[in-house]
Amino acid sequence: MKRELSSFDIMVLLQELKELIISSLIDNIYQINENTLLLKLHKKGEPPLWMVLEAGKRFNLTAYSFEKPKKPTQFCMALRKYLRGGKIKSVEQHEFERILKFSIENRSEIFYLICEFFRNGNIILTDSEFKILHALHYRRMRDRDVIRGEKLVFPPSSGLNPLKIDLEKLREIRNLSDFQIVRALTKFLSIGGLYAEEILNIAGIDKKTRVKNLSEKDLQKIYEAIQHLIESAEREVKPQIIIDEEGEPIDVVPFELTKYRDFKKVRLKRFNEAIDKFYTEYYVKGLTERVSEKVEKEIAKYEAILREQVESERSIQEEIERFRRIGDTIYSHLNELTHLKRVIEDGRDKGLKLDEIEYILNSEKKAGKTPYVYFEGLNPEKREMKIALHGETFQISIFDSIYKDAERYYERAKTLERKLEGLKKAIQEMEERIRKLRERGEIEKRESLKVKPIRKRKWYEKFRWFYSSDGFLVIGGRDATTNDMLIKKYMESRDIVFHAEVAGAPFVLIKTQGEKPPPETLREAAIFAASYSKAWREGLSSVDVYWVKPDQISWSPPPGQYLRRGSFIIKGERNYMRDVPLRIAIGVVKNEELQVIGGPKEAVSKKALCFVEIKPGRIKSGSLAKKIREKLSKLTEPEVAKSIMEVPIEEIQRFIPPGGGELS
Repeated sequence: MKRELSSFDIMVLLQELKELIISSLIDNIYQINENTLLLKLHKKGEPPLWMVLEAGKRFNLTAYSFEKPKKPTQFCMALRKYLRGGKIKSVEQHEFERILKFSIENRSEIFYLICEFFRNGNIILTDSEFKILHALHYRRMRDRDVIRGEKLVFPPSSGLNPLKIDLEKLREIRNLSDFQIVRALTKFLSIGGLYAEEILNIAGIDKKTRVKNLSEKDLQKIYEAIQHLIESAEREVKPQIIIDEEGEPIDVVPFELTKYRDFKKVRLKRFNEAIDKFYTEYYVKGLTERVSEKVEKEIAKYEAILREQVESERSIQEEIERFRRIGDTIYSHLNELTHLKRVIEDGRDKGLKLDEIEYILNSEKKAGKTPYVYFEGLNPEKREMKIALHGETFQISIFDSIYKDAERYYERAKTLERKLEGLKKAIQEMEERIRKLRERGEIEKRESLKVKPIRKRKWYEKFRWFYSSDGFLVIGGRDATTNDMLIKKYMESRDIVFHAEVAGAPFVLIKTQGEKPPPETLREAAIFAASYSKAWREGLSSVDVYWVKPDQISWSPPPGQYLRRGSFIIKGERNYMRDVPLRIAIGVVKNEELQVIGGPKEAVSKKALCFVEIKPGRIKSGSLAKKIREKLSKLTEPEVAKSIMEVPIEEIQRFIPPGGGELS
């Protein structure tokens, strides 16, 4: 498995992404694991971009949605403090090293975000003078330190920049005369072993050849191979994920490499897409493996306990059976064992000591007399006699009756049976715990795979939108830019245009597709236009709304008059709808995944699994969105409720009119 981006990889990625990244604003920053940042970027009027920066490994724009931690790390909070709201002015590859340098302007200050993709990697924030403000990892090293407050020193060059060398400069590699050429190239140029081997494969030179044995012609071939590789990186990009014989992805490269000529490949259009797919699947696999390892470790601990319990169960069961056998044996040989006890009692009556009595019993045993052959010895301290009978060796009391001896063994068996019942229950509980743990492991594995493709938004989702209860698409402007775009780019002659009788209200279109909208759709569009106007922020309960045809709207003032920027003129008769209430419903629908929708109650209620209605109020949109999410989660079954609570707050905020509100 490829561990990190190469210098060529970074070069190709920058060629693809520079235009998208530069001039983007940083909306937010998340730290999704120890070494990985996720930056939400946007440009006005365009959908957001999500950029992954993983120290020591990769950077790319991602089409996947990652679970974001509920609580940011200190490093993440520091980055937000300095960079949130900032604009990316430039992004450069430092020399030809595996280092990216982002220049970010925020509040008239310049900051640098330095990302290192070699070894363990690092992400470092500096001011305009390269003084270190914060770092993902602080380190003291042989050749430099990464310490807060000190000036950033870039690591020593790993070699010459292959983009800048000429044949004359390449000849200096002869100074490494005793090196094999493959090692010499990685030391001489800032390229990794993979691309050093590729250069030699293209040049047709054995990688083990000593530098001192290279001819001038060989150096010429190596130089031409370097140029060929650079040209491939600049013009012949053919992104591909390399697959091994087991079907596992092992590498991702930006163009054809001779090393992988005979391997299976997954080809993609853009290198960023290949990097994103390769590393995200690796990330998911790593999450799953870590979850599996953690759960399996816990299961192994409980299975060890279960094995001990099962062994104890077997042992206790054997003891129960043995005690019952002994009790039965005592009863079946009642007279013989009573006779042995009587011999002891008679001996004591005659004043004999126990060792003398034991001698008499052993003498009779040697003579082969029954029941003396059952006798095994005396234990004066415990006042017991050892008996060997029917393959069992056991103790009986010297002085108690033989019936009590039998009952003692039966009672021992009963005591162990009670213990066995408790143990069996404990075994069942342990088996159930392990079963539930395995189930939990499967659930955690599934939940760890919360890396899923970001849903591609429809063209109209850049606006405010809803589908009416009659199925008509209704769209409205979000701000001055999208308002202008809506009318000048997306309005068609067959549409119907709504506008609240409030200064600065957005336009709202019913996309009729040439059909006549029913009165219900007209009313829903009017409620939509009223609710997203400034009347909501002002706390009004209703306003008047009118609708017209597109050809009635003009941005040209009558001769001799002036029309302010953003203003318009309505020609002809307006169709008024009086006292339109300000109300918006927000709900969720289940398509391929859970999606938030919003609009008039009549429209939302027809499609949503559940919904709530809001009205103008003083609760800020962030707090209100949390209340909405919580209430929605209580209106459906537990499985869906859990998914609702995972919906990002900003997805709900998109449907809350400016100015906040409150639940109806």
